[in-house]
Amino acid sequence: MNSEQMMEKIQLFIDGYNSFDVDAMLSVLDPEVVFMNTVGGKTDVEIRGIESFRKLAEQSLPFFSSRHQHIAESGEINGGMEVKILYEAVLAQDLGGLKAGETVKLQGLSVYLFNNELISFIEDLT
Repeated sequence: MNSEQMMEKIQLFIDGYNSFDVDAMLSVLDPEVVFMNTVGGKTDVEIRGIESFRKLAEQSLPFFSSRHQHIAESGEINGGMEVKILYEAVLAQDLGGLKAGETVKLQGLSVYLFNNELISFIEDLT
């Protein structure tokens, strides 16, 4: 896959995320997808397989009344893409000391790797 094709898959995934459409997110994932969330150098979530990913994605839906990931920049890495993400979300319920209705803004980096033209690995780093 070239970088344009990879970015198309990533954008479809992000569009599904932004619109709370779990099926759209899953449509571009490899059945054996690995997802990791790393904060401050420490991995706090690691799941394997599309059904585990579905469960995690569905569990997170009620936490937000809106959420938006925007790709600020991207670059090709060996076998995939590294994407700088600007993230903004409005909480639908209290979460980690924040109150419902508050806006969360973050910058992060996401790494996407591919297998058979599907996303096989995602790591979100903040």
